[in-house]
Order: sequence, then C-alpha cells, then structure tokens
Amino acid sequence: MGTSWDLERLAQEWTARGLDRRDLFKMVASGGVGMAIATLLGTARAEAAAARQEAGGAQVSMIWRTPNTLSPLFSTAGSEQQVERLIFGSLIKMADNLDPIPDLAETVEISDDATVYTFKLHQNATFSDGTPLTAADVVFTLERALDPRTGSYWRGRLLPIKGAQAYGEMVSGGGGATPEAEADAAATGSLVEGITTPDDYTVVLTMGAPNAAFLVNLGNFSGLGILPKHVLESVAPDQMMNHPFSLAPNVSAGAFKFVTYETDQYL
Repeated sequence: MGTSWDLERLAQEWTARGLDRRDLFKMVASGGVGMAIATLLGTARAEAAAARQEAGGAQVSMIWRTPNTLSPLFSTAGSEQQVERLIFGSLIKMADNLDPIPDLAETVEISDDATVYTFKLHQNATFSDGTPLTAADVVFTLERALDPRTGSYWRGRLLPIKGAQAYGEMVSGGGGATPEAEADAAATGSLVEGITTPDDYTVVLTMGAPNAAFLVNLGNFSGLGILPKHVLESVAPDQMMNHPFSLAPNVSAGAFKFVTYETDQYL
C-alpha cells in the first residue's frame, strides 16, 4: 500500500531530520508539496545510502515522471505546476513569505467582511499571441473551472463564490442557461451570480459567506492560470482535458511561452 502523507506528519519527519520548518511551509504554500516530500525522502535515502556505503556499497535511483497535463485546470503534480507557473499568469501568486500578492491583477481589494474581492487587471497584459488579456478571459477560466462537466479539481476551491453551486447544477443539467440567466450574464459578464465584470479590466468575486482564506486558496499550488478565451471558447467543457492544448499550451500570459514538448525528452 502507498504511504499517506499529511502536513502534520510531513512537518514531524521534516524537523526530525534537522531541516528548517520554515522552508517546508514556504515550499508547501508555493505549490511544492511533491517537492517537499521528494526532499524529505531524498534526505532519508541519503542517510540510508550513507549507512549502506559504510557496509560496502550503495545504489541511488531517481524516478522521473512525464506530465499528464500542463493545463492549470487539471494538474495536481508539483512537476507540472512548476512548469505552469512559468507559462501561465494567474490573478495572484504566493510570495515566499506565504502572502498572496498580485500577478496578472495589478491590485486586489478586499471588503472589510471578506465577502467581496475586487481584482484590477494590468491593462497592458497580453497573451503570447498578442491578444489582450481582459476580464472576459478570467471569467471564462473561472466558469470552466466551476463547470462539473470539465472535471477540474479547482471547482471545490471556487465553490465559496456566490452562486457557484447553482451555476454547476444549471450547466450540468443538460438544459443550458435559461433566458433569464443569459440576460443576467450579458449585464454582469458571467453566468455565476458572484462573478461580475464592471469593465474590461475589473473582476469582482462575491462570496456566499465571509471567507478570509479565499486569496490563499486562489494562490495555492501554482495559482489558477488564466486561459485564453479566444483559443478555447469553442472547446466543450467535457473535452477540455483531452484537447491538444492541455499538453501544448501555446498561447498563455506568463513570463515564458510554450514552444515544444518531446515526450520523455524535454519541454
């Protein structure tokens, strides 16, 4: 059976080997849970290898895994998310002191009761093909993540948004959006009640209840990378995972752009 890890056990094993507890929490907060476990296991293996060497020899083995996806909607492995962090921009990212800071958002305002989060986007942000990145791309990404047909692990993290559950039930019911919902979306920018776009560079997320942890959840792992609506809008939600874009995200808004991925060779 596989070994089960939680943060408490990870911290205990980490400090037992003389490693700095603060380094662990920085690594976990920035999406490096897999890296933390690999570091821990590497330390344990190094100790075991030293003991074996004293006994007359040792062998060190490394496991390399190819990515299953490079789409922010679906990745769960640290190795995938570390690549995505370079390719995709997100509304916010985690700083090394565990604080969420703006990324594609220029500013983030939070209401006193932690129910309303207002993101002002950089107005000069573009995707790698030169297309401006706007609030419509953020809404598209959030709606795809919340759509049960997509199968994104981000859905659970975004359900605190007001109306998110109702949106999921509506779109997965087979009947599509009602005329009333379509009219509301035309006015607010989204089919989700708690997502509104007052202008092309502002996204307002309203929670169903006070949620002071929302920004931290939004910035965990590599953050929710913003997808290009103009590239993926025609892809059905249940086809997003298997679409070629998932392993060749050639239009993105991060610091680096995807060029090529040769299986089992390089990316």
